Amino acid sequence: MLVTPIYAAVLALVFVGLSVRTIRLRRRARIAVGDGGDPRLARAMRVHTNFAEYVPLALLLIYFAESAGAPR
Repeated sequence: MLVTPIYAAVLALVFVGLSVRTIRLRRRARIAVGDGGDPRLARAMRVHTNFAEYVPLALLLIYFAESAGAPR
């Protein structure tokens, strides 16, 4: 059984959760674009963006390690 699809599925659920959190904060603060100076929204946006930037690279590295025969 491959490990990468399991990680990808779990991380996809986390990504959806972060998206929902950011959308809810946007609706609550009534801010459509940017952070509007709201520090909570700015933080949620950064968390969401960092996740979107780094997780694909991490999944790719997990895949390469798995393909090379690294232990689970």
